[in-house]
Amino acid sequence: MDFVVKKALGLFWGVGCILLILAGYMLYSSMQFQKTALRAEGVVTEVRYERSSDSKGSYHPVIAFNTNQNKRIVFESSTGSSSYRGTEGNSIEVLYAADAPENAEINDSLSQWGAPVILGGMGIVFASIGCIPFLIMRVRSRRSARLLQEGVPIEAEIIGVELNQAIQFNGRSPYRIKSQWLDKNTNQVFVFYSDNINFDPSSYIQGETITVYLDKNDPKKYHVDISLLPKIA
Repeated sequence: MDFVVKKALGLFWGVGCILLILAGYMLYSSMQFQKTALRAEGVVTEVRYERSSDSKGSYHPVIAFNTNQNKRIVFESSTGSSSYRGTEGNSIEVLYAADAPENAEINDSLSQWGAPVILGGMGIVFASIGCIPFLIMRVRSRRSARLLQEGVPIEAEIIGVELNQAIQFNGRSPYRIKSQWLDKNTNQVFVFYSDNINFDPSSYIQGETITVYLDKNDPKKYHVDISLLPKIA
C-alpha cells in the first residue's frame, strides 16, 4: 500500500476514533447529568432565530423557570431546531444542577442526546473510511500471497495500460495493466487487471505477455504479477 494512502487512511481512522471518544464522553456526561439533575417546569418566553453559514439557520428557545429555591432563571437553549419555531408560551421541562441552575438544559432527546449521536455518527463515518479500505487491501494482499504460492501460472496477453478511474486520490487515478487469456478448454476469454500502480508502467513493460496466477478452482480469482516493475523511490 502506498505510504501516502496509508497516511491518509490513518488520518481518517485517527479523527474517527477521536470523535467516537468525544461522543462516548458526552454520552456518559449526559447520562450522569440525567441522574443528578433537578427538574422544573419552564415556559418558552421567546424564540430567537440564528442564521448559520448554510443560510438555513435554527430556532433557539428562551426559557424561564423557577428553581426549587424559588429563584427565577432565564436561559437560551444552546440547542437549536426548526421544531422550536412558534413555541412561545409553551410549557417545557428543564433539567438543572442545583449549584448551577443558569446552565439548565431542555429535557428532550435533541438537547440531551443530539450532540453525542451526531459526533458518534461522524466518528463511525471517518473511522470506516480509514478502516474499510485498509481491511480490503489486507484481504487482497493475503489472497495475492496465497495465489503466488498455490495458484496456477499462465501467460496472459497484455492489452494495454489504463487509468483506474473508479479510484481517485488527490485528483489523480492510479494506473493498472490490462491483459487477457483464452482458456482453450472452455473457449472462454478472461480479462485480468493488475493491482493499482502509482506511475505509468508503459515504459517498463517487457514483452507482450504477463504472468497471472489463477485460483485452481475459480479462474476469476487471480493475481497479476507486477513484481518486475520498478518501485517508487
